[in-house]
Amino acid sequence: MTTITFNRQVLFAAVILFAALISGCSSSTSTNTPPANANVTPKTGSTYTYAMFKDTAGTKVPGSDTTINASVTADSQTMLNQSNVYTVIDGGDTTYLTYASNKDVMIYRQTTGLSGLFQSLGDGVFHRWINLAITSKTSGVKILNDTDVIVTVQGFAIPAKVTVETDFIADENVTVGTETMATNHCRITATAVSNTAIISPTVTYTNQRDIYFAPKIGYAAKVTTKESIPAITLLGSTAKVTGTSKTLTAYSIK
Repeated sequence: MTTITFNRQVLFAAVILFAALISGCSSSTSTNTPPANANVTPKTGSTYTYAMFKDTAGTKVPGSDTTINASVTADSQTMLNQSNVYTVIDGGDTTYLTYASNKDVMIYRQTTGLSGLFQSLGDGVFHRWINLAITSKTSGVKILNDTDVIVTVQGFAIPAKVTVETDFIADENVTVGTETMATNHCRITATAVSNTAIISPTVTYTNQRDIYFAPKIGYAAKVTTKESIPAITLLGSTAKVTGTSKTLTAYSIK
């Protein structure tokens, strides 16, 4: 028979070490602190500051740099058939947001920021809940599909066939000051094709909005827009591509 002899000091040290390990494990598993990328619902008083500039066909417009401030003006609302809605006033544009049951984010743009020529199209297209697949990661989702919409351009009522599609692009990091922030890059693309004999051949208008949604702050860390305006002889408009880019520089979440 083999006899094992314990040194009392060694045994005591082992017991202390084991207790410390158990205590450390208990502490790390009992914390309720959410992960950095968890979906956050910002409260009233949360603020966001952006650096923004305009571009033409991807080229920055000199002297177009500006600062845009956004803030959460209401939260925990029940409206437009959704609950837990929060409102963000962003440089004069109003957007309502909430999370779907699968943790995707849903947005409703009360003001669209479209150009004056196509403001009525923006109202017809974006006055609805649009799902951004930040969690489900789905693409090619038709929000509207070949729907007849009357676009009022310079007083003319122009019938158009309209499609709206959402796509998940990728999980990407955005630099916010000195912070590297995880975002979910999603895209909303609205396309309108003229559907009237008075415009021949047909013309196509496209509005693309890329949203880099940051679950950590409950709002976008970056937004880019691209608007492709066709030449319409009847209205004297020329073809052009315009856009904007704005990136978060500071924020305060309540």
